[in-house]
Amino acid sequence: MKNENTIWSNIIASVNAGLALNSVTDFVVKQSGQPSKTTIDTPTIWVDRISDKRHGYQSRRPVYANSVLSEIKTAFHEIIFQITARKLRHPATDTASTQTSSDVLNLLIDYFNGSEGMDQLASVDMGCIRVTSLRTPASMSDSDLYERDPSFDITISFAQETTRTLSAIEDEPNILITEKG
Repeated sequence: MKNENTIWSNIIASVNAGLALNSVTDFVVKQSGQPSKTTIDTPTIWVDRISDKRHGYQSRRPVYANSVLSEIKTAFHEIIFQITARKLRHPATDTASTQTSSDVLNLLIDYFNGSEGMDQLASVDMGCIRVTSLRTPASMSDSDLYERDPSFDITISFAQETTRTLSAIEDEPNILITEKG
């Protein structure tokens, strides 16, 4: 069963893998809403969970192995994460080759829509359902600069399984349980 910390670790590792594949080294990736010592001067990508829902039905299947009868319950989860970036612009020193936060998020969108991102998520038993287009709202910084706060959403899905041991039925001579392979 994937717990919340595992899910966060998997999605942040996937974002970091996308940055590394695209040779982006100056951004740090943080879980939104967690205490951090990140200043506004540090180029940062925040990952925030927007929704977490189950879809479909919960399936149950019995498993008999090593003389133990168990039941495996499977439910599918769909989680939407919002990926937001902020990198302050410095008009006096930025060059034509300086990557903005929008540039970096567009690289991540291409990564998650491509085979490399799909393979990365599959390696942690997750799948990508959809990636939205880049949104580019803006705000005024403390230095009175017009700063972009781009973001996109990624919807991932995974199977959540739990196993429990069922009580044994004793003294029932008419019941024969055989192991299937």
